[in-house]
Amino acid sequence: MINAFNARFTPKLGLRVPKDRAIAAFLDRASRPAPGPAPPPRPITKTEFTLVYDTCAGDLSTPSGRRGDATSYVCAIQKHVKDAGTKQAELIGGRWTSQTSCNFVLMFNGNPSLDDVLHLRSTFAHVLGPHYSLVPSRGYTRVVLNSVPTMRKSLGAPLPSAADLRSELACNIGLKDLILLGDPYWLMARQPNSCHGSISVAFLDPDGSRLKDIMRNPPFMFGNCTTRPRKYEARPLISQCVRCWALGHDISRCPRPKDTLVCPICAGAHAKDEHHKKCQAVSKHTEVYCTCPIICINCRQA
Repeated sequence: MINAFNARFTPKLGLRVPKDRAIAAFLDRASRPAPGPAPPPRPITKTEFTLVYDTCAGDLSTPSGRRGDATSYVCAIQKHVKDAGTKQAELIGGRWTSQTSCNFVLMFNGNPSLDDVLHLRSTFAHVLGPHYSLVPSRGYTRVVLNSVPTMRKSLGAPLPSAADLRSELACNIGLKDLILLGDPYWLMARQPNSCHGSISVAFLDPDGSRLKDIMRNPPFMFGNCTTRPRKYEARPLISQCVRCWALGHDISRCPRPKDTLVCPICAGAHAKDEHHKKCQAVSKHTEVYCTCPIICINCRQA
């Protein structure tokens, strides 16, 4: 062992290692633990916030007047943040929530707080327009309050402002400490003669307890008028009614009577299962069932 140690480690120096030192060095090397696997790389964490567009503002109000490329908006926001010297939140990306939506998702590096991101509200307004409210992509809830009095003193008078809605909500004891994300805004009651309408309210609700309280104890607004709350559900990009097959609404909002029958193949006043009997071209069918090409009802009407 001594000869092997000297042959391996001391030939260049020309020194002979004593027996006790060779044994100690060998035992020291043998007792060292084997190197473990390399630690896994730290995952890249990101936090998302959503800029929700106020639908009551009408058309999309961006500096360009229309919805543009998401990358150009991200670069513009990054440039304004860099020029301002703000370092609380680092924006690393962004995207539109869908192909037709006006809501914009911001992606930040790490886990910046809501207060850090709120410092950039003026930058967001400068790039995307003033009709946006900032909400975290998680930990918040949006509800719709129905049966809210419009408080119009005359026909065609303006609706109560966002400040009035905030004040009325704060008058409820259970909502005094509610942290609103953006201003409440009207969803309906745009008709000049409507007496009641619906408003949308977004607020912080990490564990969902505030939503349960609101559903259990509906808030009062403008006197003793009790509202009817429900959780906000975003409408799908394309909705089609299964009763009249029109686009833009579902069966719960269909204006036609419940006993209405519309064939999805020919738009006739019969059910789909009876189409092969009542098709206008039944005499030309080569089989028992209809062999006519299917044409979209909406396209045919257009």
